[in-house]
Amino acid sequence: MKKHLRITLLCLIAALSARIAFAQIPDPKINTVLPKIMVIPFVKEGEDMRTILDKDFNKRMAIAKVKNGFDSRGYTTKDFGATLKLAIDNKAFITGTQSDVKSAIIELSGADIYVEVDVHAEASPSGNSAKVLISAYDAATASAYATVNCDSREHYNTDNARLIDVALSVPMTGVRKEERVSITAPAPYTTNDAPPCLDQFLNILQAKFDEIATKGRPINLDFSIDAAAARTFDSKIAGANNKQLSDVIDDWLAENAYKNNYHMQGTSPSRLFYDEVRIPLYDPNGRNYNLNTFARKLSDFLNSKGVTTKRAIKNGGIFITVQN
Repeated sequence: MKKHLRITLLCLIAALSARIAFAQIPDPKINTVLPKIMVIPFVKEGEDMRTILDKDFNKRMAIAKVKNGFDSRGYTTKDFGATLKLAIDNKAFITGTQSDVKSAIIELSGADIYVEVDVHAEASPSGNSAKVLISAYDAATASAYATVNCDSREHYNTDNARLIDVALSVPMTGVRKEERVSITAPAPYTTNDAPPCLDQFLNILQAKFDEIATKGRPINLDFSIDAAAARTFDSKIAGANNKQLSDVIDDWLAENAYKNNYHMQGTSPSRLFYDEVRIPLYDPNGRNYNLNTFARKLSDFLNSKGVTTKRAIKNGGIFITVQN
């Protein structure tokens, strides 16, 4: 009887231990937010984003492979060609400049992140090679998230399409350039333990986005006083219990910065600069929370306290000028 009880108890302990051990295995899908992605071509000065892919098969292929890499991981991707056509049909371009076209396409796509892809193929007496440069940026602020340079290494008698595939499929590091990677074997063409270059890029990008989703999107916030204004940041604001203007602003940020996460770099009577203010990634309806929304709320608050302002948004930052 005692022996049977002992065996039963041991079985229960073993089962409980296994259950605890299993519960401690992290599920990588939990709390993971997948951003919406659009992959676009890198465009040099003087090139037109609207026509660049028509002339460059290698770039079209590289963009398709990078997009497929995101699709295979379950990301929602926005098709560049379809978004470009929609932008043209809707006459979304204001000036037709390269920066205007790019901004209009990114905004119309609703993407959280846009990924630029550039391809450089070259031939030399020692062999042919291709490099694929992949860079990811925050769609709202244009802040850089991740950049990798995928290198096929040199090979003989190989077309550019094959080399681009090799570049994305071999490790970014761990294989010396002078070593020739076998391209006759199935992808990823190497037994090196490091993951393929495209996978390394996706891993870096997801880790960065997870951090942003948790901590908020970082922006700069720059306040200045107009030359004709009568007040400074030391001035008392009657509509805010006679607090100094700098304190009024700081108190508002304490309540409205995402998770109270902000940092003032410097202050003076004529300038107030926050080198990092975190804003939400999404609004309550699940849409991208953009800089203009945050800037408008701040301006409306200051106007309600009798402080007239004008605002501008550029290079991932908000610029507020006090006018009265």
